[in-house]
Amino acid sequence: MQTFEYQARGAVGIGNVLNTILENRGIENVVQFLKPTDACLEDAHLLDNIDTAADMLISHLHNKSRITVVQDCDCDGITSAALIISYIHRVFRYDNVQYIIHDNKEHGLDKQTMLEIEKQKPDLVIIPDAGSNDLRQLKALKRAGIDVIVLDHHDESEKVTRFKSLYKLDNLNDFAIIVNNQMSHKIKDKAMTGVGITYKFCKILDEKTGVQAADDYLDLVALGMIGDSCDLTNLQSRYLVLKGIEQISNGTNRNTFITELVKSQAFSLHNKVTILGISFYIAPLVNSLIRLGTHDDKEIMLKAFLGATETVKIKIRGQGEIEVLIQEQARRLCESYKRKQQKLTSDYADILKKQIDDFNLNSLPVICCKTDRDIETTFTGLIANKLTSVYCKPCVLLRDVGDCLSGSARGYDKSAIKDIKEFCLSTKLFDLAEGHSNACGVKIKKDNIAKFYDYLSGIKSDDQLHYTVDAVFSDKTLKKEVVELVSKYSDVWGTSVEEPLFAITDIVVNSKDVMLMGKNKNTIKFTHHNIDFIKFNASEKEHSDIISLGEAVKFTVIGRFDMNEYNGQKTPQVRIENYMCEKSSPTKIFRF
Repeated sequence: MQTFEYQARGAVGIGNVLNTILENRGIENVVQFLKPTDACLEDAHLLDNIDTAADMLISHLHNKSRITVVQDCDCDGITSAALIISYIHRVFRYDNVQYIIHDNKEHGLDKQTMLEIEKQKPDLVIIPDAGSNDLRQLKALKRAGIDVIVLDHHDESEKVTRFKSLYKLDNLNDFAIIVNNQMSHKIKDKAMTGVGITYKFCKILDEKTGVQAADDYLDLVALGMIGDSCDLTNLQSRYLVLKGIEQISNGTNRNTFITELVKSQAFSLHNKVTILGISFYIAPLVNSLIRLGTHDDKEIMLKAFLGATETVKIKIRGQGEIEVLIQEQARRLCESYKRKQQKLTSDYADILKKQIDDFNLNSLPVICCKTDRDIETTFTGLIANKLTSVYCKPCVLLRDVGDCLSGSARGYDKSAIKDIKEFCLSTKLFDLAEGHSNACGVKIKKDNIAKFYDYLSGIKSDDQLHYTVDAVFSDKTLKKEVVELVSKYSDVWGTSVEEPLFAITDIVVNSKDVMLMGKNKNTIKFTHHNIDFIKFNASEKEHSDIISLGEAVKFTVIGRFDMNEYNGQKTPQVRIENYMCEKSSPTKIFRF
């Protein structure tokens, strides 16, 4: 059992629970945060080059040009591509639009995409959710006489910065028209992702063509921005996501494939569409097909997003061959690839756990291990995530790439190292660490890997976990009314607005009341003051260790509040994320 410590942001009572939690987290205008309005929207014209880009697209459409859209390989990328292609088809009634889908989990203008562009010979290439840093490729397309519009949100890389300095360039618009919130100094919302920029572009097209169509695609905006972990403390991005969710919840959304996915996950979503629900149950389905699917399967999903009405014949066990819409086919493919992804991730992690245990890599503050060639590159980040959850510390997972080792780094926010990207860069040993603070791609020369291990060995390993909780309760102050109140606000949490976490101390229970449940005997449960405490993914050993402490056990719990519904009856419960326990004196219960 791993020990932990915690610090509280503040205190929470039965008063205005939600306001208190949000204010303790630094949300200044809680009313506006909970119900943002269109007053939170920034003027789309503030995005550099957006009017020029819109004029260029309209000109190409009038000239009946050949247009190619490059679909980037994640949830944000496919929703961005679907939005711009759907908009062009519907508003301009224009069908001469081709698309390119990456074979692997590559981004932007990779080698294969450039070859495909050469084959398609377009007059205009549109790159949503990528392209800002593909200088060499953009320059090549310019030389070939191909216009390019980039609708992106990624930061300028160090490579691009050096290139601009070397050639004394103020911007990259000599090569392409780049619309990017990170590169637009007048824009305050740096959180918005690729599909958000694409939506803003369509709003400008609305203005120029006198239509109002862009808002019909807010369901795509919501899915893409949530899938890319957009910072939803930003009021503009939050407003757009909530409007998209409102459309989906009301059944007024336009995208039939999103509707199909949501209906299939109704049980997991508890029949309620939320930011957290999309993040956990919808976006991962899309990403699993992108990660593992064949090119044909990826095209089926893009067609489903584009609203294709074609039907296909599929075989279903017990029903034989039946005809279904392509949206159902795509949904079934997503579910199949998700199951496969879960199994492969677990299998690959088990292989690496042996390496970690054999070489005692867990003794270091960051686990750094090497994958073999049998492990697919698209799984590197997923496996690193799995290992961080198993060992409760950051993980760097590398593979051979020429004279370098390249791979993924994943942080663990309960460890002493709060930013794995910054940690890697601070060693001065990595050639690259790009991406999010706790989920990034890394590259290190083979000559430096021994130095990295030496560096890690010189740091005292702190295996104690560090939690920041929203409040601390004792067995006397925790009331079921508080749990019920907090659970009412499930639609508030998600991405950067983490679901509330609490510490509960001095919970004394009789050990015989601590139950081991479930078909696989992997759920621990006990009840205290009419509140269920439940820990999933437990083990028989955990349960045995608790029982062995004696007649009474005192728990300190870190957990989240929600309501469990079974046979129409709702019970307040605490989902245990971690716990410590010790022997205690038996509790005395008065009975008549």
